Amino acid sequence: MRTTSLVLLFVCGMAAFAADRRTGSLLVFNGTFGDAGVALHVDMVSEPPGYKEGPSGYTTEAGGIFHHYVVNDSRVAYFGYDVKMEQVPGTSKIRVLIEPLSLTAEKLNEMSARSADKPDFSRLRVLVLPKYPPPQIIEAGDTIALDLLVSPDGKQKVVDYLTFTLKK
Repeated sequence: MRTTSLVLLFVCGMAAFAADRRTGSLLVFNGTFGDAGVALHVDMVSEPPGYKEGPSGYTTEAGGIFHHYVVNDSRVAYFGYDVKMEQVPGTSKIRVLIEPLSLTAEKLNEMSARSADKPDFSRLRVLVLPKYPPPQIIEAGDTIALDLLVSPDGKQKVVDYLTFTLKK
């Protein structure tokens, strides 16, 4: 299994969410995208376990694009990324592209109008990851590790583990 990493120096933690967790899991998402049936499992993990600060993590899917965004109230900011994925025809390989979050504050506010627990994104600064992994073709079952958040002393971080599989 191949692993790719990306680091953003940023201090925060996440809110807990579903099942199928790694040790230190903060948020889990499972979804199937596109006609080819590419499935994505994301597990956002505190390493080592125990990150206790209060920012929130959200996921959504629109138009075949997975969006993951994080709100840090203490920094009055949010950031995230998009994942586009498709099966390479006739193979068990998956083409993966990870890009800056394409959802605007206006769109996030429109989506959050349906939920009382999301913030007013128009008052938040948007942060962009300094670097994104290049487009890549991976084998079904591979995991990409995206190091998102690192404490100033480097002893604590939050990592998204993105595992891609094919649904039959």
